[in-house]
Amino acid sequence: MSYRPATCTVDSRCPVPEPAATPEPPSSRRPPSRLVRDATFGAVAVLVVASNTASFLWPQLVDRRPLLLLAMNAQNRYLTLVTNSLDAWEYYLVGTLRLLAPDPFFYLIGAWYGARAITWMERRTPGVGQSLRALEQLFVRARYVVVFVAPNNPVCLLAGVSGMAWVPFLVVSLAGTIARLALFRIFGDVFSEPIGSVTSFVGDNRLPLMALSGVALAWSLLSGRRKGRGDLEALRHLDDDLGGPSSGRDDTGP
Repeated sequence: MSYRPATCTVDSRCPVPEPAATPEPPSSRRPPSRLVRDATFGAVAVLVVASNTASFLWPQLVDRRPLLLLAMNAQNRYLTLVTNSLDAWEYYLVGTLRLLAPDPFFYLIGAWYGARAITWMERRTPGVGQSLRALEQLFVRARYVVVFVAPNNPVCLLAGVSGMAWVPFLVVSLAGTIARLALFRIFGDVFSEPIGSVTSFVGDNRLPLMALSGVALAWSLLSGRRKGRGDLEALRHLDDDLGGPSSGRDDTGP
């Protein structure tokens, strides 16, 4: 018995295949409203100002107000210098909150602007942008590993661009942050004497070190402006830089 495939006749109806879903164009990714966008950029701006302020004042804070220094700027050098001056609960609580603070904001920027956010970062920091392009393929295969090992601002941006789920992103970022703090805590315990010598030297030379820090900070900011826009200016004009809309659905919002 031979098999005859069904054929369509004039009187019969043939199933019409549904058209394939059209991928969402990158330009359609945008913030939900101008208010939400500005609040996000404002939060990043506050963190940038706090970090820069700490980069100038750290000789005054490192032994006198180590917890305040950590709350303002949790870069590796400050984690190393303050770890032995803080109780474990202070170090882990404030360090975790400060390191995690920018993560959701950069994730949202990546989610809102997609690949255009990487283009923006390439323009303002070419080295970081090139690293992100190299990480994109690895991120597809091992995104959780990348976020755990390096939950920094560019990686959080890439997590948003890639569409990584929000809750797993936060969980893995938190785990990686705690692991990082633990490593520096162990490092500080092993090398407590050299670190103590460094902080003592800083305490004896606060004003000259503050002057050097001020010069270094000013040079960094001026160099950034000569190459383009500084961090805060770049955030204000992110939509213009990417050729995207100035807001989402609420174009007339505040």
